[in-house]
Amino acid sequence: MGLALQTACRSLLGRPGRTFFSILGVAVGIATVVGVFTIDHVSVLDRTRRFSGDFGADLEVRPRRGLFDPRGELLALKGVAGVAAFFQNDVRFRPVIDGVKRQGDDEFRAVRLVALEAASAPGLGAYRVERGRGLEPGARGVLLGQGLAEAFALEPGDRCVLSPPARSARSACIDGVLQNVGEGESLAREDVFLVAGILAREGLGRSSRSEVCIVDYDVGLGLFEGAHVESRYWLRRENEVDLEELEAGLGRDFTFERNQRKAVGQMADERAFRNGVRLAGLFALLLGLFVIFHTLSMSLLERVREVGTLHSLGATRSQIARVFFVEACFIAGSAGALGIGGGLAFARGMLLLGISTLGVGKPIVFFEVPWRVV
Repeated sequence: MGLALQTACRSLLGRPGRTFFSILGVAVGIATVVGVFTIDHVSVLDRTRRFSGDFGADLEVRPRRGLFDPRGELLALKGVAGVAAFFQNDVRFRPVIDGVKRQGDDEFRAVRLVALEAASAPGLGAYRVERGRGLEPGARGVLLGQGLAEAFALEPGDRCVLSPPARSARSACIDGVLQNVGEGESLAREDVFLVAGILAREGLGRSSRSEVCIVDYDVGLGLFEGAHVESRYWLRRENEVDLEELEAGLGRDFTFERNQRKAVGQMADERAFRNGVRLAGLFALLLGLFVIFHTLSMSLLERVREVGTLHSLGATRSQIARVFFVEACFIAGSAGALGIGGGLAFARGMLLLGISTLGVGKPIVFFEVPWRVV
């Protein structure tokens, strides 16, 4: 290895111009592709941070009235990777202290309830449990937002009471006078739940100032038995399916609301432009590979006499090959370090000028390096 290192160093230092431009040519290719992919990553991430979303699904879907099996029809659509039924409603909440379920509306607090299919929720990224465990299908467990848990000093394993709001008497206009028809509920239903976990302040755990509780979908239907609830569905698409194609497949049986956080960079025009820019960056990287190949090929032709001398002195073919391998490693390593640094600086400068893969606009001060991609 000493012979290879000494010969390679002498060759690189003996021709500084060729060495410099070889490193520069490879570094430009690496800098271009690193800069392009970094700009694209930051562009999408910055646009995503501008939208606030409480769910991780791609679409929120509402079936038309009278549809027999909405879940089955959604799962039959091409590109649907996951479906979760849910509904939201207000609920009255209070803790169970020392095993006593105290009475009185003064102890209740109005919070937001989300009833979500426990088996499908983790795959949608709807929430993240920070302490405790997740929901189990059919179990009378509840996940509490941090704000609600801190307000009542509750931890996993404690118990609480959930109660739907009492229904007031129905009103009707009789002979020009608004009158109550029938009787309202004097006391709403109260069910005891076990606190299964505490939510992190993201996704559903961030909604309603973190004063939210999540139960299993079927358990929630039982809690609101006899009351009207509007069930909807969260959809997660397969990665290879376009969002617009999935929306077109919903047809007339469903209306939908797009998750803007998930839609950033996924529309047809945005996706085409992003793919074109990234492909151009990859072509620049291929140019860098061609430069290092061409440089070493020329170096071999220029040094035929030197190679012959080494061979006549007893150097083996593997020893001679190591000379060129050391040169290649030095050029590639130096160009890689220079290219990564230059690419990140290039990306930072372009973003500060407001140039991104999603268009030209205001300067983007936010910067994050996608190290895994780099």
